[in-house]
Amino acid sequence: GEPVRRHTTDTLQQIARIAAGKPAYPQPDGEFIALAYNPLYYFVSAPTLALFGDGFMGPRLVSALCALAAGGIVGWIACRESQSRSVGALAAALYFASYRLMDAWLTCALPDAMLLVWVLLGYCGLAYGRTKWHDVAWLLCFTLAFWTKQHGAFFFGFAVLYALLFRQNALPRWALVA
Repeated sequence: GEPVRRHTTDTLQQIARIAAGKPAYPQPDGEFIALAYNPLYYFVSAPTLALFGDGFMGPRLVSALCALAAGGIVGWIACRESQSRSVGALAAALYFASYRLMDAWLTCALPDAMLLVWVLLGYCGLAYGRTKWHDVAWLLCFTLAFWTKQHGAFFFGFAVLYALLFRQNALPRWALVA
């Protein structure tokens, strides 16, 4: 068989620690050094170890479900923007076709697919929402994107900047000071 890469076993160790009730980020030692990812994906994946055992089945299932959700959201956005179901189906198909090139993110059970779900949901709330509840939703989604992976902070910053500059009353005035 193919040798297991070190990164993949680190992912399982971090999920197993959380599933066992241990802290996600202990002091590094010779036995365990936490990955530099934020913990949301690991907390969501931890309960799957009870269902599927100490292996990649559960975390891969979480990643696969997130990839399916992200593809559905991409298709919905394309359909909404183009007013064509065919274009939406094509966008979703192109998204899923790209996973053959990037399937390592699913195989290694990494948080990338979950990050994409939160970013896409945040985009939907920001781009299409007009109520305060939509503002709460996109702020929550971009915050969850950050807690999934550090890159979420990048998207969060741009979303807040966009809201402050282009959406009238999207955020309270005190947000300009903070």
